[in-house]
Amino acid sequence: MITIIDGWWGSGKSTLRGLLDGHPELFVSPIQDGVFGGFAAAERFQNVLEFKDLSELRKVLCGLGEYNRIEKDAWARSVFNAASGDSWDYGGFNFDFYAFDRSFISKVMALKSWDAEQLVEILYSTMLEFWKEFESDADMIKGYVSMDNNLGRTAEFIVAHAPNTKYIWVDRSSADIVAVHVKRKPITGNLGTKGWGSHSVRGLIRSGYVARHERRRNEILNLQAAHTDRVLVVALEDLVERNEATMLRVADFIGIRYLPILNQYTYAGKPFPGSNAYVGKLNDTAATILDDEERRMIAREVRAHELGRLSFRNNYRRLRRSVGALIRSLSEA
Repeated sequence: MITIIDGWWGSGKSTLRGLLDGHPELFVSPIQDGVFGGFAAAERFQNVLEFKDLSELRKVLCGLGEYNRIEKDAWARSVFNAASGDSWDYGGFNFDFYAFDRSFISKVMALKSWDAEQLVEILYSTMLEFWKEFESDADMIKGYVSMDNNLGRTAEFIVAHAPNTKYIWVDRSSADIVAVHVKRKPITGNLGTKGWGSHSVRGLIRSGYVARHERRRNEILNLQAAHTDRVLVVALEDLVERNEATMLRVADFIGIRYLPILNQYTYAGKPFPGSNAYVGKLNDTAATILDDEERRMIAREVRAHELGRLSFRNNYRRLRRSVGALIRSLSEA
C-alpha cells in the first residue's frame, strides 16, 4: 500500500510527512522523490511501460522523479532536510546505493509487464530492504509513504493508473502560501528561494500565482469529491490546531492503527530538532507577515477566480499554454 503526500509549495506537506514518519507500520521515504509526478509528466510514459524501456524509466526517475537524490544522500551518508528556515542533517546512516540500485533494476527487469504502481512499490520495498535503520521492525511495515513535489497532474495520474495508491493533499490558503514564500528567504522585499524565482510580493500576486494555486486546489477538491476512498484533503491548520482528531482521520484513510507517535514530528524515526515549528503553532501566516494591502490583493484574486474572472495577463498565459499543447500534440501525431 502506497500513500503519496502532496500540496502546493509551502502548504505544509513536510509537516504531515513528519507526523507519519515514526509510525511502526509505515516506511516513510527520507527524501521527496516525486516518482508518480515524474510518471505523470513523462511524455513517453506509455512507451516506458509497453516496451519496458529502462533508459526512459531512468530519465523519469532521475529527472522529475529525483532518484539521483537517493544516490547523493547515500554518498554523503546523511540526509539533508530544510524546513521552517532551519536546516538539519540526519547523518550516520548506512545505505549502499549501488547495491540498492542493482537490486531494484533486477526486480524491475524480471517483471513480465510493467505498470506504474508496481514499479513504485518495488522502489520503496527495495529502499526499505537497504535502509538499515528499519532492519529491526521491517516485518511490521504495512505501507509506504512519500512526498511528491506539486508536479501538476500527480493526483489525476494516481487515480487513473494506480488503483491501490492513496493521495493526500495538504491544503492552505493562498494568502498563507504567499506568506510562506516571503518568510522562507526574504531579500529586500523580494523572493529569492531557488526554484521559486525572484519576485516582489505584489509581482508574485499579479503574475497569476494565486490564480494557479486556487485552480489546483479546486481540481483536488473535485477529485476528492469523486474519489473519497482514494483522495483526502487535509488542512495544515487542522494538523496544527486539531492535531489528534486530524491524525485519527489520516490513519483511518491510510488504513493503519492510530498511535500517539502520530502527534509527534520525527525524521527517519527520530525526534526532529525544533519540531515545535511544525506542530503546535502556525507562525508564518499572512496575518503576521503580509500588510493589509497585500492581503486585500490576494483576496481580490481569490474572489475573481471564484467568479471565473481572470485578468487579461492570466487569460493570455492560459491561451498560450493551450496553443503550445496543441502544437506539441500535432507534432507528435
